[in-house]
Amino acid sequence: MKIDEFIYYKVQFEAINRLSVQLAAINEKIKIVEVLGQQLKYLFNFYSFEYLFIHGNEYNLYSISNQENNYTTGPISEDLLAMMGDGVYEVPSLNSVLDESGNIVEERKWLFNTGSNKSLITLKSVETNPFSIKSIPLVKLVHELISAKLLNLGLLAELGKKNGEITKLNREQEEVIRQRTSSLKQSNQKLKELIQFNSHEIREPLSRILSLTVVKGDVDSGTFDEVFWPELMTAVRDLDYSLKAVLEKVDEQV
Repeated sequence: MKIDEFIYYKVQFEAINRLSVQLAAINEKIKIVEVLGQQLKYLFNFYSFEYLFIHGNEYNLYSISNQENNYTTGPISEDLLAMMGDGVYEVPSLNSVLDESGNIVEERKWLFNTGSNKSLITLKSVETNPFSIKSIPLVKLVHELISAKLLNLGLLAELGKKNGEITKLNREQEEVIRQRTSSLKQSNQKLKELIQFNSHEIREPLSRILSLTVVKGDVDSGTFDEVFWPELMTAVRDLDYSLKAVLEKVDEQV
């Protein structure tokens, strides 16, 4: 290998390595345009470079030139799909046109179609700074790096969305559990109050009735009817009143 070729490939290797490292470090699609603007000029000659990536219902377009670098994204359209086509031409198509200054501009296009996503590279170069055929493998490698990064960021975004949905669902379930727990505590408290009320209101007249029935066996019927029967009737009425009060309390709690 000649010294010039060695230096060329060494420079290309370092440039593609820098591009790979910088792409790996970013976490937003918009930041890719900055990396491309910084690193592509070290890989191959071009007047302008466009990378159009379509995945699902969204497109991402990166435009790099000497004048400015731009990034746009949005939902795909029929015109955009028609421009992409259905074919695959990883060997670039070539068109030559004259610009406003009369300079010959060579336009090369690469279309990569994997089925789930499509990528279209449009590279323009001029005679004063021509694109070299031996740089074609580098263009394909750039495509692989960018498309892999975009797919990765898309998956991360989808994962973040799913995690957000899961978090929302967990919070909703926690709120339902909290409300049900609060409702159970209130019901338990009402039940406790009802038990205490029943114990106080019913036990007292019932105890008097039980006591009077015990006394009946120790006294004659005349004495019981004269002395204890009125007390028994009073205790029965008190028990009836207490039972009604308990029922009213139950209705209130329900």
